[in-house]
Formats: sequence, C-alpha cells, structure tokens
Amino acid sequence: MYVWTPDNTVTGCSVSDNIVGILLSGDSNTLAKNYIARNEEGVFFGVNQPGNEPLDIVLVHNSFVDNEVHFSGCFCEVYNTSEPVHTWDDGKEGNYWDNYNGTDADGDGLGDTVYTIDVQNRDRYPLIQSIAAPPVPTPKITIETATAVIALSMIIVAAIVIYRRRKN
Repeated sequence: MYVWTPDNTVTGCSVSDNIVGILLSGDSNTLAKNYIARNEEGVFFGVNQPGNEPLDIVLVHNSFVDNEVHFSGCFCEVYNTSEPVHTWDDGKEGNYWDNYNGTDADGDGLGDTVYTIDVQNRDRYPLIQSIAAPPVPTPKITIETATAVIALSMIIVAAIVIYRRRKN
C-alpha cells in the first residue's frame, strides 16, 4: 500500500506477505488498527521531496507481527536533531510489537518501557497484546456444495410431504 498524499486514514486493514507493507510519504496521515505481518518491511517512511520525511503521522493500535523489519526509511548516519521524534502512539496507547521485550508490572496492558525503533522513532506506550487481528478467511461455497445443499433440502421436503400424506 502506498500512501503518498496528505490527510488519509488507513484503518482495519490486513497488510501482509509483501516486500513493503505500507509505504508512507504523505503528511498528516493516520494508520490505526491495522494488522501488518510477514512483510520484509512493515512500514516504510518515504519522501515526496528529498530531505522531507512525512510529518504529523499518527500510528496507533497497529499490530506488527513477523515482519523482517517492522519499520524502515532513512537509514541516516547522522540524524536531523531539529526534526521532532516520531511518536508511534496517541499519548496514551501505542502499537503491538511482536519483538517487544518489556514487561507490564501494573497489568494495564501497556509496556513499562519505551519501544525504541531508532533514534527518531519511538512508541512510548507499546501494547502487550495485539488489538488488530489477522483476517478470518470466509468459507467459499462451491457450485457442488450449493447443489448438494439444494438437493438435500428437496429430499427433506419431499420426505416430510410423503410422511404427512401417509399419516392422513
């Protein structure tokens, strides 16, 4: 998924089994309650113009599971210290990270220590349990199955009709 324009909300999606799950390069975007799993890179911050990482991003209640790298973007040797740190939470709750090794001593469902992605990216309130879940596959009804159900229904109806006629 490539989100390159501003003011978008991506919520309730399952993004899995890709090279890059979500490439985010637009400002003022929200990623919430998404299941981001088994990607080479879960979320990647791109740039629309050189030196312009996306700003005002809200990333909350997402589940990062079995990605080779949960987040990537600029692998800077020197970080721009004037750029604000990207917070991967809403000030109260963050995201679920399958490789978070912190504890939850008070049992509030939030990790007691910050989940540090890199110098510029931190989840201050990592979730201990996943909120977003993988999609549940819906069973597919084949023509053969539908035909068998219809035939069985007709046999049952015919049996009931015959039974009632013989009873009378």
